Amino acid sequence: MPVPAVDKEKAALFNELVTLDPADLEQAGRIEWRLRAKLRSQPADRELQVCIVQALLQQGKAAEALVLSEHMWASRAVLDQSCLDTFQLQLMSLGLYEWALDLMPALSGPGLISNSQENVRRLRLSWLLGDFDTFKALVDGVPDHSVTLLIENGRQFCRWVDDLGLGPHLPEHQRIIRSVLENRQVQVDLKLLREFDEEGSQAELSQCIYVAGTYAERCEIEDRLYEGLSGLYASVGQGDAPFWDLMMPMVMDVTSRPPYALH
Repeated sequence: MPVPAVDKEKAALFNELVTLDPADLEQAGRIEWRLRAKLRSQPADRELQVCIVQALLQQGKAAEALVLSEHMWASRAVLDQSCLDTFQLQLMSLGLYEWALDLMPALSGPGLISNSQENVRRLRLSWLLGDFDTFKALVDGVPDHSVTLLIENGRQFCRWVDDLGLGPHLPEHQRIIRSVLENRQVQVDLKLLREFDEEGSQAELSQCIYVAGTYAERCEIEDRLYEGLSGLYASVGQGDAPFWDLMMPMVMDVTSRPPYALH
């Protein structure tokens, strides 16, 4: 996540923000207050708005971050490269995946994000949008000489989804997740893992969604997800498919999110 500011104070505040311990919500709130104070004297400053969205995300204030992001979307054309890069990641965090995908052409090309960064983002977005064909094509399109454990796990996972015939149901799978997490999620993290048991290994896609809320509130969200997804797969004759273990989302507290990758 690049620092989207030329102004030294903005850059310092943003850099402090994204390197904070995820549990330090109090300091994130203080940084938000300082950024808002600057915005009052510079109301058209898009860099400040990007920084404030970041502060809101880190505090779990999804609804406020959505309002500001929707306002910024109308003026996205004036964002410079570093701001646009960060803004795309913020849109992904909020579940605004269509908008994030729309920004890919503006971020692709020489001197912009690297090919590997672009591929990873496209891979994530295709899964989160329920586009299994694109997800599989991106995994399969990696040359054999550059296959990583991530891609190897991804290929095994795709074969599992194909064998069970779950791919056509992924759009509805993701629609259910988004409807349950609407106005709540502040980050999403995907990991392709490999689980081992006495029968061998099995690839798993871990979709962690971070929200602000008590343990009881997070359990209630997961119950709603399980009910919705169980109903979906039961309705298509896949009620016994092991989707819960291998592609079921997990709802996590915002203070347990992984650190940001700075580049």
